[in-house]
Amino acid sequence: MDDWLYGEGDAQETQRAAAVSFAQAYMVFVEDSRARELLSHWDKTLRRRRVPVNASIQEYAASEALRDFIEKIYQQIEFAQNDGRLT
Repeated sequence: MDDWLYGEGDAQETQRAAAVSFAQAYMVFVEDSRARELLSHWDKTLRRRRVPVNASIQEYAASEALRDFIEKIYQQIEFAQNDGRLT
């Protein structure tokens, strides 16, 4: 039985093409000035925000979730710009 990850290249190429197509939707954050401004605001206020030392575990988890959300947007943009490759 062939594994689709390591078998024929067609399945991998189809999977990669679908991933690149999905990632291209995130290019709105590069191409549209309002979306770019929103992402910049999120970057400054959420991604780079420091959680107080005495923060609750819930506050820490919420902050990490938001930071990861924004990081994944940047990752999708990079993926789309590099035609399916991450550096």
